[in-house]
Amino acid sequence: MNLKDGLYPLEVVYTENADTMSALAAQFLKQGKKCLCFLRGKQKELFTQKLLCALADVAYEKTQDGTIDEAEWARLFAAANRLVTGNVHMDSDAVSDEEILVKCKNSPSSDAVLILFPIK
Repeated sequence: MNLKDGLYPLEVVYTENADTMSALAAQFLKQGKKCLCFLRGKQKELFTQKLLCALADVAYEKTQDGTIDEAEWARLFAAANRLVTGNVHMDSDAVSDEEILVKCKNSPSSDAVLILFPIK
């Protein structure tokens, strides 16, 4: 089964890492689109951190080395609030294309579906 055909007219975007997926999700969210993000593997925390940074326009590295200034903290909190109240749903339980298809059909309609494959 081709996942893209099964989810038409939803846009399915395959990514290879959390950096690309978070940048794409941030772009979709900034455009007011809804996103269903399916993460394969143990990348949910990394993706969430990178998505927050992308929405807040804060370099992810600054969150790791502790060099965030007051204005950046404010933007990160605003981005976190946007995620809580926003149009993004993350799921790391669905592992097969069939499970993703069922979850998408049972979810409210979305403009984009992002699928992350962990780096091997």
